Amino acid sequence: MSVADPNDDNVFLENNGSDNGLALIREIFDGTDDLMDTELERALENRMQTIVIEGRRLGEETARWISIGNCLYNTSILTGIGSIITGILWPDKRTTQCCLTGISLFTNGIHVLSWQMDECYHYRVENDPNSIPVPLADFDQPVVLTRRPYNQIKRDNIFQTAISLIALAFTAFKIYKSFNLTKIVV
Repeated sequence: MSVADPNDDNVFLENNGSDNGLALIREIFDGTDDLMDTELERALENRMQTIVIEGRRLGEETARWISIGNCLYNTSILTGIGSIITGILWPDKRTTQCCLTGISLFTNGIHVLSWQMDECYHYRVENDPNSIPVPLADFDQPVVLTRRPYNQIKRDNIFQTAISLIALAFTAFKIYKSFNLTKIVV
């Protein structure tokens, strides 16, 4: 891994432990945020375990992007489960079930295409200051990102897709059954 210039305020700190280290992205007042954006991209590409972003705008945008992805993930799962429950409890509400299934598939598709391909998807915003390995007293309202374990990400992706596909299959079966197309005579 490359280490930034020692005179630069944006310095990567490397740990010799099992993780990939810590990236500190300090706010520099040069009129643009290009340097901070570049440093964040570099930290994400190097798969740093912890990223501390001091820049208020960049930190808020990154946290917002992660929360939108989480919202899409949760919407996909909840509407998929809602579709299945609606089909079981209210079998006559096929329109509601179809709408919930459509929303589940739509949000799952957006999440897969837009968020799972982004490096930020592998991170979560850390809200517990005791679990952060660096003292944050020197930072002005930092946003701290910690990398999620690969097996957790994989499990979440499989679960999300499975719920959406089960909702689709269940809805398709209910529609098929409601049209009494169970037997076609030739």
